[in-house]
Amino acid sequence: MRKYFVSPLFFLVICFSLLPNKALLSCDPVTINGPTVVCPNSTTTYTLTGINPSQINFWSIGLAPGSPPPLIICGVTNVPPGTLNLCLVSGLALLCVNYDNGCEECIEILVSEGDPLDGITGEVTVCGGDTETYTLSPPIPGLNVNYTVTNGTIISSNNSQVVVQWDSNETSGEICATAEFCNDSQTICISVDILPIPIGSPITLSACGNGLLGEATFDLTDLNITLSGGLPISWFEDIGLSIPITNPSNFQTSGTIIYGVISNGTCFSSPIPVTINVFPINPLYYGMEIVEENLCATNGDEYLPVSVFFAVPFSGVYIYEYELDCESGTTTDVISTSNNPIIFSVNSSCTFRILSITSASTGCHATFSPPLSDSFTFTPEQQVSILPGFENICLGQSLDLNNFLSYSNGTVTWYSSFPPDPVNLLPSSVITPTVSNTYSASVLYQGCVYTVAFPITVTPSAPPFVSSQSICVNEGNINLNQFLTPPNLQRVWSGQGVNG
Repeated sequence: MRKYFVSPLFFLVICFSLLPNKALLSCDPVTINGPTVVCPNSTTTYTLTGINPSQINFWSIGLAPGSPPPLIICGVTNVPPGTLNLCLVSGLALLCVNYDNGCEECIEILVSEGDPLDGITGEVTVCGGDTETYTLSPPIPGLNVNYTVTNGTIISSNNSQVVVQWDSNETSGEICATAEFCNDSQTICISVDILPIPIGSPITLSACGNGLLGEATFDLTDLNITLSGGLPISWFEDIGLSIPITNPSNFQTSGTIIYGVISNGTCFSSPIPVTINVFPINPLYYGMEIVEENLCATNGDEYLPVSVFFAVPFSGVYIYEYELDCESGTTTDVISTSNNPIIFSVNSSCTFRILSITSASTGCHATFSPPLSDSFTFTPEQQVSILPGFENICLGQSLDLNNFLSYSNGTVTWYSSFPPDPVNLLPSSVITPTVSNTYSASVLYQGCVYTVAFPITVTPSAPPFVSSQSICVNEGNINLNQFLTPPNLQRVWSGQGVNG
């Protein structure tokens, strides 16, 4: 589309501009709407936007600058104002509208003679899975185009271009565009080579680390065969591929994850993670801890489990050379396992020592001098029980609970609840209960707590009573229970002449 400020010589109209220098003009934007490629001897309508009919000075049509003659016109009508019906036979025309004070807007109109399309432009060598845009040449507004794609999927299309995603498992593809124009059709195609995207699987590299930092050196170029089948690989220290590894044949690390990108010249793989595990032989990288510092036997247990946790550089199978020095004896052995923690069964207090740790996958061996060491105590079950005689007391009666507790060792704490609750801690073992309740005793010995319950029933005292009864001598026995309320209380009668 072109802007002209001075009218040229046209086929139908000759105009001379009497306006001042064109650089001084200010023109409102105007658009001529209509096809730029037309069929011979067909009438096409052109309209204007951005302008009122009253602003139009005249339409003009002539041979487009630089185009060879002839331009053959078969009809022009300008009814109503602002609308032009144009019929062309052949040639390349320049259609202009003159408006306001000498402003002009022009378009070129081509009369199609034969196939209007020259071809399809776009990438002819692509990677599988790529999405590419292909454009018809030349673009023709209003052209009716149908697209077909072989070994690809049409994402979107219009009369001038098509967006295609190519299949990943194919080696070639094709796009064809069929245009319907001037009661005829034209089909053009373009062939595309589809290259496979290189692929690779994540791998793990392992080595023994040397020195205080525990680093190892890797030649990453060795992976050009195992990882890519001989294709070149670019290496990066981050998944964003912003930090390249400049010397892959001498890459030093104490352990990390790096990323390789395989290339076949045109297509590139997604970043492939390579995990590098460096097993240090420096003992500072290892540790051991026993969580259960106190093992408390209960319910008749003779053996208890103890958990030994290890701090190791990586997960995996390790070979542990250990010594278990216990009151019941000393054991030296080797165990190979990936478990962490390792569970041992013991029946006495022990000290656990690790003499060495070896990685089963790499053979990296760390020896400890002195050994890694930790200890725990094993407390046999303490026999804590209650003695009889406290279960029932009278209201107002005091009781020393210590007199009814049997235990061997430890410190006793009393509570007015069961199970024990610190809120209900008793200041003393001597109690004067007012209601029935279950008390409890906690015996602490070598970090182990043993608890026993004391259920106590409190019986209210019988109310005092005074009563009299007149009887005759030798009248017989009198049932004194009839004077008690309630009559089923336990009782002992005494007094002169009382028997029973």
